[in-house]
Amino acid sequence: MIQIRAAQSVELVPVLEVEPYKYSDRPVPDESPARLHRAVWDAYFQQCMTDAGLGALRTIRPGSFFVRVEQMVGTAALDRMLRDAHGDDGTAALPGGYALVVDGAVTLEPECCGDLGNLASWEAALASQPAEAEIWIGHPQPRIAFDGERVTLRQGWETSPEPDDLVEVAMSVDQLREAIAGARVAVTAFHRALEAEAARVLDSIEPVPELVGGLA
Repeated sequence: MIQIRAAQSVELVPVLEVEPYKYSDRPVPDESPARLHRAVWDAYFQQCMTDAGLGALRTIRPGSFFVRVEQMVGTAALDRMLRDAHGDDGTAALPGGYALVVDGAVTLEPECCGDLGNLASWEAALASQPAEAEIWIGHPQPRIAFDGERVTLRQGWETSPEPDDLVEVAMSVDQLREAIAGARVAVTAFHRALEAEAARVLDSIEPVPELVGGLA
């Protein structure tokens, strides 16, 4: 377990998941998992984006598939995600969530099945400040624990044994509160931008609440 203590800043950064193999026929790297071969998977991501004419997109860290939402606005990648999410069977939330950035370094990313609506889980945890609970960012879910003015977030894992590179992040409640407030401002701005994108790509802004996971 890697223990991290926030010294200066904590951010929750809204991100969308861009799956590079949807944009290129390049073979997927043999090296896995990506978190242990970040340079290889970062090169693969950039090559796929270049193939698709999206070379300007950059992930939040090497080996990740997550891109800051503000980078996505106006791109062909977001156009495709909107069309994929809005189908005959209804509208699904855009895949993504919130990356936890501590003192400028990404320490925790969204997990499988996460979306931008997951901010509600962070906000609920802050409001109730449980001694220990799970927080939904997709699965596996991390555990969050409040103790006075301190809060600890422990990365989740679903199988045994756990890898040694899981993280546990300690911060102040005030730092978490500011991070959540900043995330709310950022995702609200993206919500407004998404209305314009949806009007252009889908000829309707009606699906936008579903696209951002029902986040009000």
